[in-house]
Amino acid sequence: MFTYNGYVIGTFAPGRSANCKDSDVETEPYTVAYNLLNCHAVAYKKYEKDYKSFQRVKWELRLTLAFASLFVVRVMMKMSKPCNMHMISGTDVKVKWPENMQKFSTTPTANYPKGLTLPEFSDDQCTKLIDSYDFLGINYYTAFYIQYQALSVDIPPGYTRDGRFKASGNDSNGDPIGKQAYVDPTNPMLSWVYLCPAELTELLYLVKNTYNVSKPIIITENGSPEMNDTGKTYQEVWDDTYRLEYIQKHLTAIRTAICNKVNVKGYFAWSFMDSFEWSFGYKDRFGLTYVDYVNNLQRYPKTGYFRRNFRRKFSAGNF
Repeated sequence: MFTYNGYVIGTFAPGRSANCKDSDVETEPYTVAYNLLNCHAVAYKKYEKDYKSFQRVKWELRLTLAFASLFVVRVMMKMSKPCNMHMISGTDVKVKWPENMQKFSTTPTANYPKGLTLPEFSDDQCTKLIDSYDFLGINYYTAFYIQYQALSVDIPPGYTRDGRFKASGNDSNGDPIGKQAYVDPTNPMLSWVYLCPAELTELLYLVKNTYNVSKPIIITENGSPEMNDTGKTYQEVWDDTYRLEYIQKHLTAIRTAICNKVNVKGYFAWSFMDSFEWSFGYKDRFGLTYVDYVNNLQRYPKTGYFRRNFRRKFSAGNF
């Protein structure tokens, strides 16, 4: 998120994008990610050596992932490996470089355009990166179909062009991959969340089995947005049917993964209350608690705001 939004499309600080005269969006984002990971590894090793024994703070490596499925008619297929069209899947581009350090791999799985290559990690850097975290954090909201696309200068720079794929919430028939949170005709960027709990289970299997992750996994963000409609009554605000379904089904998906030996240890719904959402500001609402931005910021809990006997129901798999 930091690298792509800050150094590819420029919506986050420091606002680097193709519009900057001195920016090279084909190489700079990868260099940034390369430097961030190496800094993380060095800092972790330093902390582990000098402070961890008595401070006991746990370090996280966090990924924001969406499960990618082949773009076909009503058929879902995992994209854990490159297909025979020489296409690297979106999951590979976002995960295998460089989280594949856990598999002692120094060879990138995707080539740069124009014959350039990804920054290469040395053996020493790989050694430091391996196990440079105490738990893996995963932000998961939705899934998309992906379709091969040939390299073209008409495609904006970024990992989608480098990975030779494009993502869509609809299949070739126009059917959505899951129930959509809402549709905002004035801003399609806010209409990106689909209800895809089964794909979260598949993603957790992929992380465990393909990338050999045995350390604890925590779902650090999971939630659905709704439009900022200040004209709603309290009854309309309280009746949070979609979000309640969204959370319940994703918790069930996590339980399925846990029952199949995936080491998931925690879950955080996004978010406790409506908040300032990065570059989107207050345009969409993720809160389990409604914040009335017009009337003195009054807060109103919704039906999705946690239930009694949650632990018992989760253990039984019955919500």
